[in-house]
Amino acid sequence: MDLFHYYQQYRVLVCKSCRYAIQPGRIVMHLKSAQHQLSQQQGEEIAARYRDCDLADPCKERIAPGIIVIPLEHLPIYRDGLACQHC
Repeated sequence: MDLFHYYQQYRVLVCKSCRYAIQPGRIVMHLKSAQHQLSQQQGEEIAARYRDCDLADPCKERIAPGIIVIPLEHLPIYRDGLACQHC
């Protein structure tokens, strides 16, 4: 089973179990975290699968659809109208 889902139209890689997007260059660090507890080597092997994906950086650009879309699988729905407060 693949741990991530890549949404090409939004240029985001979503962790299916944690249910949030992974920042570019942070895949290995995410996989080594307490949630996944994978080794450096395992993380690098998985990250290599996504090396060619064009990932948007939420710290540098806005990542949002230009029109209303259906909810994206693997991402939580915020019913209070608040967006992710992480980045």
